[in-house]
Amino acid sequence: MSTESTMRLAQEYHLAGFNCAEAVLKALVEEFGLRDCNVPAVATGFGGGIGRTGGVCGALTGAVMALGIAAGRSAAEQAELKAQVNQAALSVVREFEREVGSTLCRDISGFVLCIPEQMEEWKRQRISETRCRQAIESAVKAASGIISRLKG
Repeated sequence: MSTESTMRLAQEYHLAGFNCAEAVLKALVEEFGLRDCNVPAVATGFGGGIGRTGGVCGALTGAVMALGIAAGRSAAEQAELKAQVNQAALSVVREFEREVGSTLCRDISGFVLCIPEQMEEWKRQRISETRCRQAIESAVKAASGIISRLKG
C-alpha cells in the first residue's frame, strides 16, 4: 500500500465517523500489518486535541501511537529502543508542524470543540473536510516513511 492510498484510507475512516486520531492510527496500523486489538479504541479520546480541548492534534497523536505499535519498547530496560522511537516521534512532529503550521488542534481548526458554540460553528464551516483533512494527510505522510524505516 502506498502513502497516498493510506492517506485515502484514513480520510475514508474519518468520513465514516472515526475521529482524526482513530482514522490515522487505524489506517497506519492496517497499512503496516501491525494488528492490535485496541485499535482504534485507544485513540478515541484524542480527537479534537484530546477530549476536544484543542490540545495536540488527534491526527498527530494517532501517527505517534502507530510509531509505538510499530517499534515501541515492551520492557523498561529497552532504553535504546525508547530513544529511537522518541527520535522518530520528534521527526514526525517536526514534519507535521512544518506542513500544517502547528501541532495544536485549536490553531489548525480555529476552534475549541469542547465549547458547544464552537463545535457548531466548526460543523457549519465543515472544517473536518478542509483543515482536518490536511492534518490527517500530513500525519499519515509523516509517519509512513518512518514506520517503513523502523520496520525495515
